[in-house]
Amino acid sequence: MADEKLPEIVIVEPRHAPICLGCAHLHRPGDLPQYTCDAFPRGIPVEILKNQFNHTRPYPRDGGIRFEPVPYLEDVIADDRRDVETSEEP
Repeated sequence: MADEKLPEIVIVEPRHAPICLGCAHLHRPGDLPQYTCDAFPRGIPVEILKNQFNHTRPYPRDGGIRFEPVPYLEDVIADDRRDVETSEEP
């Protein structure tokens, strides 16, 4: 494991914020120069950080831990879904 390559460090622009920022498993900023979480304690894969992979689905070596919205976001998501459903009614 000592020879395992560390993930690439990604700089995220605010307009392209990863879904990870709203995940209950995200580790809050510390001394590391990269995003980490319970699924990826050594660094979240670039594909996920750049929203090129939907991490509600399994990803190699995520240990079965996937995106879960932080509690306050669950309410926001539910409200958004209700708004969409209401606007689609004839």
